[in-house]
Amino acid sequence: MNNLLAVKDLHTYFHLRNGVVKAVEGVSIEVKQGEVVGIVGESGCGKSMTALSIMRLIQPPGRIEKGEIIFKGRDLLKMEDEELRKIRGSEISMIFQEPMTALNPVFTVGYQIEEVLKLHSELGKEERKSRVIEMMRKVGLPDPEKRYREYPHQLSGGMRQRVMIAMALIMNPSLVIADEPTTALDVTIQKQILELMKTLKREYDMSLIFITHDMGVVREISDRVYVMYAGKIVEEGSVEEIFENPLHPYTVGLLDSIPSVNIEDRKKPLKSIEGSVPDPANKPSGCPFHPRCEKAMDICRNVEPPLVKISETHFVRCHLYG
Repeated sequence: MNNLLAVKDLHTYFHLRNGVVKAVEGVSIEVKQGEVVGIVGESGCGKSMTALSIMRLIQPPGRIEKGEIIFKGRDLLKMEDEELRKIRGSEISMIFQEPMTALNPVFTVGYQIEEVLKLHSELGKEERKSRVIEMMRKVGLPDPEKRYREYPHQLSGGMRQRVMIAMALIMNPSLVIADEPTTALDVTIQKQILELMKTLKREYDMSLIFITHDMGVVREISDRVYVMYAGKIVEEGSVEEIFENPLHPYTVGLLDSIPSVNIEDRKKPLKSIEGSVPDPANKPSGCPFHPRCEKAMDICRNVEPPLVKISETHFVRCHLYG
């Protein structure tokens, strides 16, 4: 199956007065048609910066230094702004983490969804309104005719997230990037949103990049998984490989920190990864995870590990498998 999207050796840096912050370093990601790819890691690992780089939404002092972002055979990094605007929102859409910052508080939600159609279609006003209301109904918004006329502050968090999903899907894009879309929601609403996205993904045969720090969500929705740490991919594989045979100590740590539903396991203290993600402006030498790694060796402190092929679909960046 051909790749819908292929990100190759992507580097995104922020040039600040006190130095260069390397937010994304050498990231390569592939997404096939109809596939759900999970990108997982703690806050500050570069997940969102990777997503914004794919959308070419990095603002100064940030800059994409090098790499390729091949979408349907064309490099987005070589496109003129006008050409890119035609693709962004129609063929590639993004669902942001916090709807209240992504939605404009002074316009109704119906108007804001309809703006996408104004930009990317030639539909008349009544056709646009009809299509927006139908999409609001599909994403599970109750009484969509009423919600169409309401403002973001009048909706609950779950409803606002459904508005964001409707906005992302209104043009039936090939690829949707969802940046932690369930983080701010309670567990019940989170489950509903995940089920909704799986249903819509099947209905529209769209590809989905799902960014999260929650390994449970990754297992629920993904076909393949990329684990990120300190701006790099440290492990990639199918969801079965990552969960049944995790190799990188960071991946193991993320999985060990998931609360268990087993009564016996719940009596044991919950494991956590000691320390925190390094400052991207001052990363440690060698493997960036070595200060937190229980299996760190001398080579880990001095030499950055290469990406090692374990199987046709499973790769890990760790000296334990060199």
